[in-house]
This record gives sequence, C-alpha cells and structure tokens, in this order.
Amino acid sequence: MLVRALLAQFGRIDTLARYTGEDQPLWQVGMGSALVGDDAKTDPHRLSHSAVLALVVAIDHLRALTDLVRREVKDGEQQMLLHSHAPFTLLRAALENAARAVWLLGPQQRLERVGRCLRMHYADITNITNKAKLLDYQPDHTETAKLKEQVKALLRDAGAQETDLTNGKLKMPGYGDIVADAGANGADRSAPAGPPGRVRHRRYLGAPSHCRPAPWQVDTPR
Repeated sequence: MLVRALLAQFGRIDTLARYTGEDQPLWQVGMGSALVGDDAKTDPHRLSHSAVLALVVAIDHLRALTDLVRREVKDGEQQMLLHSHAPFTLLRAALENAARAVWLLGPQQRLERVGRCLRMHYADITNITNKAKLLDYQPDHTETAKLKEQVKALLRDAGAQETDLTNGKLKMPGYGDIVADAGANGADRSAPAGPPGRVRHRRYLGAPSHCRPAPWQVDTPR
C-alpha cells in the first residue's frame, strides 16, 4: 500500500517536471500579474525568475529521487530500491527550495516581495565572493562593490529606507526560517498546523543527511 502511494507521487513529479523546460509558460509572467511590477522593480534580478528557479531546483531534486528509487522491470511493473540515507538529502533540498519559492511570492506587499528577492541576490554576491577566497581566487572587489550598490539602488527605488540597507538588515534568513514562513503563509495545509510542523519535517530530513540519528531511530524513554 505504501509502495503504491509512493509510486503515485512519482507520477506527479513526472508531471511537474514537464513544466520546467525553458520553453514552458512557467517562465512567462501573465498580463495583469503582480509579478509584472515586481520584475520591473527587481530587474535584472527578476523576482519571477528567482521563484521559478527555486521550483526548478526543487523539482530537479525530486526527479533525482525518482531516478534513484524507481526501477523498471518487465511487463510494466515497477520495483523500488530504497537507500538508507541518500533520499533524505534529496527530499530536504526539494523542501527547502520549494519553500524558498513560497517565501519569495508570499508577502502581500510589493516592497516586501521585492526586498526578499533583492536581499537574496545581495547574499549571493557575498557568498560568491567568500567562496572565491576559499579557492585562492582573488575576487574583483570593485566589481563586487558595484554589484552590491546596484542591489541597494533597486531597493531605494522600490521604497526601502536607508536604515534597511545596512549589511545586517540585508542578510538572508536561514532556511529554517524560510521553511517556517512558507509553512505559515503557504496554501498547503497538509503538514501539522503552524510553522513548527514544516520545520520539524526539515529537521527530520536533515538528520540522516548529516550522519545523525533520525528521530525514528531514537528510543523514546518510557
């Protein structure tokens, strides 16, 4: 019964994957959508593309899971191969990226949506610079400063105050907070009520990913 239910979910993933190609309407913003204005305020870091990319990454991890687990046999029947740890890493990445899309699109106010998108790209600039140093590559600090100032200028044009443009205020929240926010404000209520349910799921998936005992592997004291 459980195997059949899992295979049915794999079918849904196959359907979702068909929407992620570059020629698919998923990448196109419909006329009248609030995203038209959001994209104008965030160009060249278009909010719609940032959200779609998060969904593409989430679906790609789910597709990798189906390829890892699902096996074809004769006469159209399927069998499954379940690894002990690897699927949880893929599921966590899928959950976090799907939550990032909801986190970007969720706020009712344009300034907050635009702010989240641009803070994410500001963090990307910082992270790329830091990773370059780890590879003994000296980044172009002039270009880095120029890119950061471009993001700040977009935030000013969108209505952000100068006090919101300090490095501390421009930090991205952690994925635990992003998942919690998506759980609180997203449309799907299938997980336990409130943000803790979604965060708990993320932590469950993270345990086997990092060689830590999963909650179901720990004996509960009587």
